[in-house]
Amino acid sequence: EILKAAGRHPWRPSHLHFIIEAKGYVGLVTEVFAADDPYLDQDTVFGVREDLVMHYIPQPAGSFPEGFKLSGQVKEAYSRVDFNDPVAVTKEIALQESKMYEFAKNLEFEAAADTRDKIAELKNQLLKQ
Repeated sequence: EILKAAGRHPWRPSHLHFIIEAKGYVGLVTEVFAADDPYLDQDTVFGVREDLVMHYIPQPAGSFPEGFKLSGQVKEAYSRVDFNDPVAVTKEIALQESKMYEFAKNLEFEAAADTRDKIAELKNQLLKQ
């Protein structure tokens, strides 16, 4: 109802999520959006950024490359996306690290407040004795 009242809809543009991990590095969770999706400028969660919009490149059947988990299993035509822009990857990592920092800072504050409350409660109990 809130979305309706704001003249919005609940739809998201089509997207693929990626989880990229390597030993010794901060993990990256990101998503890429299809450049031709009609909802790019109307994402209900405002997750679309220009550097995450990709062009899907159609590939013919039988051309799936070797060296991947799905190698030898993809028999039909598929689409490929090249996500190799180091600036976009660096920006995404920096964004996620800043979100993690804010999250940790909030947890630290909440834990500190919780500890202060417990100390005050213990102090009050001791004073009543």
